[in-house]
Formats: sequence, C-alpha cells, structure tokens
Amino acid sequence: MVKTENMKRLLVLTMILVIIYACKKQPDTVKQEITTSNSVKIIDKKESNNQSSPIFKELIAFANIEADYDTNPEKFFQVKTIDPNGNLSDSDVTEGIDLYKKVFKSESEDILPIFEIVNTNQVILIVKAKGYMDIIWAKVLVTKNTQEISKISFDHIAESEGYGAAITYNTFENKFTSAKISFSQNTFGLTQNGKNLIKGDQKIDGISGATITSQAVVQMLNTELKKYQSYLLD
Repeated sequence: MVKTENMKRLLVLTMILVIIYACKKQPDTVKQEITTSNSVKIIDKKESNNQSSPIFKELIAFANIEADYDTNPEKFFQVKTIDPNGNLSDSDVTEGIDLYKKVFKSESEDILPIFEIVNTNQVILIVKAKGYMDIIWAKVLVTKNTQEISKISFDHIAESEGYGAAITYNTFENKFTSAKISFSQNTFGLTQNGKNLIKGDQKIDGISGATITSQAVVQMLNTELKKYQSYLLD
C-alpha cells in the first residue's frame, strides 16, 4: 500500500516538473518565432530596395540596358525628384523605386521620380491618371535635350480585356514615339471613329470600343508630362 502511494506521488511530481519545464521553454519559443519573423521582414525590405527589386529590373529592361542585376543600381541610374511646383531634388534609386510603387495606388502622388540613365541624355519619366475602370500609367523614355519621346510603355489596373487593356499593345504604344513634348499646347491629339475628340500636335487613333480609355491616355500624357517642364527645359 505504501509502495503504491509512493508511486502515485512520484508520478504527480514528474507531471509537475514536465509542466514547469514546458512553461519555461514557451517564451523562448515565442521569442524565436518573433526573431524569425522580424528577420524575414528585414530581408524583404532590403531586397525591395536593392538591385533584386522587380521594379529595378523593369526599368533596366524598358531602357534596353544590358545589365548584370547583381551590380549596384546607382551604376545605371541617377535619380531626381520633382514636386508639383517644379522644384527638383537629388535622390537615389531606393527612393525612386519607392515613389514608383505608389503609382499603383489610387491616391495621387505629389512627388514624382526621374530616372536619369547614366552617361546618356535619356531619362525615364512616370505619369499616371484615372482610366475607365482604375489607374492607368506609363513609363516614358525621353531624350532630355530634345524633349523627344523615344519609347513609351502603358499599363493599367483594371481596364477591360479586348478593349481598354489594348493600351499595352505595341501597336498602340508605338503611335506615341518620336513626338516632341509641347509645354504650350497638347502634344497629342485623339481621333476616334473619324472624329477629332482632342486637338494636338501628333494625332493618335483611339482604340476601337475604348473611347474613354483612349481619351484618358492622351489627356494623361498632355497634362502630366507638363509637370516635368522645369526639368526638361533646364
């Protein structure tokens, strides 16, 4: 009988020790999880700001630069920013990429990035506006000393497939190249179904079935590119 009671006491004591040990280990486990989580966040932040950024690769591809993506982005771009009053500030690739990311958001962005391609007269300008469904935007490759558009690439969030989404087709984008940006009048005009909807120096044939999106694109370029006047005419 005594032996049985001792066995029960030993069993209870063992269970108590196990519980105490588990309680002591739990905070360390939580701490380890938190540390691991923070480490992931730090890595993500670092990657989003360096040469591994998808936006950096996107800009390199758009500018037709042959680049080793392991190289410092500052080797390829010098970045400035411009505010709504035309005031320019020196910046860096990290801030430029952060500003570019805000293009995808619906709220307006007052500060715009300018990506100067090192050892050239070429710059990448960013413009955006409201399309038929949501935000549309463009990367515009411009020769600074002549204000001539060398290349343009449109994108969107929610334009209709087969209609407004056609702004991303090369056949439409190529209509805007070789134009010289005008700061006194519209750079681009718009013709839709034989009607002149917008007057401008370079006529653009709108996308069939996407009148609103076509108008939004042309108006975006006419209006938003003028924000860079102080920089391009400097």
